[in-house]
Amino acid sequence: MAYMLTTPDQTGTELLRVLRDEVRGAVADLRDGGHTPEDIHSARKHLKKARSVLRLARGPLGKRRRPANEVLRDAGRTLSPLRDQDAMLEALDKAAPALGPEAAHALWEELVRRKDAARSGHDPATVPAVAERLEALEDEMADWVLPGRGFEPLAEGLEISYGRGRDLWKRMREDPGPGLLHEWRKRVKDHWYHLRLVVDAWPEGLAAREAALDHLSDLLGDDHDLAVLRDSLREGPALPETMGSPEAVDHLLAGRQRELQREALALGRRVYAEKPKAFRKRAGRYWAAWLAEAEAEADERLTD
Repeated sequence: MAYMLTTPDQTGTELLRVLRDEVRGAVADLRDGGHTPEDIHSARKHLKKARSVLRLARGPLGKRRRPANEVLRDAGRTLSPLRDQDAMLEALDKAAPALGPEAAHALWEELVRRKDAARSGHDPATVPAVAERLEALEDEMADWVLPGRGFEPLAEGLEISYGRGRDLWKRMREDPGPGLLHEWRKRVKDHWYHLRLVVDAWPEGLAAREAALDHLSDLLGDDHDLAVLRDSLREGPALPETMGSPEAVDHLLAGRQRELQREALALGRRVYAEKPKAFRKRAGRYWAAWLAEAEAEADERLTD
């Protein structure tokens, strides 16, 4: 089913359904293929969405949240090196206009060479082992029951996630260091995933916010990929002479990062305009309206 909550009443049950769907989706990607870049990318997206559900449902999940999160986190980290090479190629594709055609082409060939070398040294047992650990978690979740109805199971997680993103945005305005940027990116993505889950509470009102978060997540994702690319170029073998000075290439990539960061901070001013408690209350009012509408429709069906 879709990554969204489809009813305003059985919230705990719906959260558990989405969580299981995402873990099951990651397992399917790794079992059905698992070694192609597309499979790895899809599996990691499922893992990120599953971890976001855990953060949103922190209240009803209680002590079960931390060990489940550790399994999902470790799975993502294990798969990450298989994805990083493709992410750098995607980052280069977006940064190519700043580098110029000759330098971009030479760097592309070098990154493809490194990607092929990394994949040839990849242990083929890695992906099946990750799938096995996720299947064990999926089996464990079959016995879970998440209590809670209405907005209450979501309220704490929604406020905490939004508040952490807002705090990081405020800190970012003073010192946009790579560590803060990476952490803010994760919190932005969390808030985006949470909005996708609750957008049915008011599709017309929340759709614009969801789209803004999607764009903000893309900006920060592109910045992160460029940071990984720059680190790889500094730490890896010497670049081909056809690319020119490594310092000049790094300078151009850094300039593109600054552009992305400026745009992200400006958009963050709108996304994080409200204080966390105010955002929580507003979302709760949307949910209450959705619940009232659903109950009225149910009453109408009973009287027909």
